[in-house]
Amino acid sequence: MLKAERPFFINPLGNWNERPEKLITYHGYLAMPKVASGYRHNRAKITILAFDLNREALTLERAEDIQDIQDIWIQTRLMERGEVTDRKMARERLKRLLAPTHRHTNCLNSFYKLCSKDPDEAHRTYKECELLL
Repeated sequence: MLKAERPFFINPLGNWNERPEKLITYHGYLAMPKVASGYRHNRAKITILAFDLNREALTLERAEDIQDIQDIWIQTRLMERGEVTDRKMARERLKRLLAPTHRHTNCLNSFYKLCSKDPDEAHRTYKECELLL
C-alpha cells in the first residue's frame, strides 16, 4: 500500500492497517462508526454499508451473544461477594466470550464496556435484544 493512499475499506489483515475496532463500535447489536466525523468516520460508515454489517442475520447473532454476556455480567456482579470458585467460573466464561477469536468480539466488548459505564443503558439494550429474539 502506498503511504499516501487513504483507503476506505477496512482490512483487518496485517499490521499496516488500522484495526476495525478502532473505527467501528456497536450500540447493542448495531454497528456504527466510532468517531463522529472525518475520514475515519467515513471509512467506518462505508465498510458498514458495503458489507451490510447490520443485516438481520448478523444483528440476530449479536443479540444472542449479548444475551449470553449479559447473563455473565449479572452473575459476576451478583457473585462479587460469593464463593471464589463461582467468581472464577464467571470470569473464565466472560474471558471466552470477549476473546478476539469470538465471532462478534467487537460487539461484545462494546457491550461489556457499556455494562461498566452505564448499567441502566446496558439493561435497556439487553431488553432490546430480548425483544429482537
